[in-house]
Formats: sequence, structure tokens, C-alpha cells
Amino acid sequence: MLKLVKSLFGGAKKSDRREQTIQLYTPDLLKIKSFGEGLSALSEEQLKAKTDEFRARLKAGETTDDILHEAFAVVKEAAQRLKDARHEYLVVGNPAVWDMVHYDVQLIGGIALHRGGIAEMATGEGK
Repeated sequence: MLKLVKSLFGGAKKSDRREQTIQLYTPDLLKIKSFGEGLSALSEEQLKAKTDEFRARLKAGETTDDILHEAFAVVKEAAQRLKDARHEYLVVGNPAVWDMVHYDVQLIGGIALHRGGIAEMATGEGK
């Protein structure tokens, strides 16, 4: 997995900073993947119910940091299901088929933004 993330961040330029970023966020990626492992077994309704569960947990005092990894895993699972079902939707009035599932580098960018950081991503990394 680390090799994949490294390849997504590009070549040798800024390699030290990229390496530090990858090392910093690898534990987060592993937690997201861990939460994601059981989600494919959930029914559509159970997956949708996660949204209400997150709201209840936040209302009960948990923070967005507390639910971050599980929430990212749920979003990634939802995207995977849309892709698998070849979900169709309209973009500016034109039909399109959902074909996107979040890459690790996109998850890293989302975590960085959530934590108040800046997410610098190269062209083609799916901003």
C-alpha cells in the first residue's frame, strides 16, 4: 500500500516532504481500510443508516475526529457500490455513469483538509 501511495504522489521532486506526508497519514489509511473491511457485508439500508448513526454519535459528544476513519470508509464503500451498480446520474443535463472510487491520495487530501492543513495534489490525482 505504501508503494501505491508513493507512486500517486509522483517522482523525486519534493520527495522528502512527500515521504513525510505518506508516513504521517499511513496510520489513518490503515484505519480507514480496517473500518472498510466489514462494510461490504452491510445491506444498502444498513449502510445508509450509518449517516444517522454518525449524527447521533456527534450529538452524544463524539467529535468529527472520533468518527473520521469510519466515515471515510463509509463514503468509499458507497462510491464503490455506485460504481459496481453502474449508477447513472445527470451532469449539466447529460447522462453519466458513476466510475469513481476514492484513491488513497484523495483520502489523505481529505484528512489533511479536515485537520486544517493544505492538500497539494498533482494533476490527475482526482481533486
